[in-house]
Amino acid sequence: MTETKVYKLHESKQVEDITTMLKIEGLKHNVFEYEEYTAIEVTGTPLEIIRASTIYQQVTTIKL
Repeated sequence: MTETKVYKLHESKQVEDITTMLKIEGLKHNVFEYEEYTAIEVTGTPLEIIRASTIYQQVTTIKL
């Protein structure tokens, strides 16, 4: 089963950090513009989505 999870981000640095980490992890993703946000769409199995969520939390924590 394939799911899609979309993260909306404001800062281009966050987008770069997360896409780099997703590439290293080998997770499929797509970056696109959504309203005033840059968004990252992660597509994969539920386990891949959980891994991507962990990456997202790590990056947002670093930014605080």
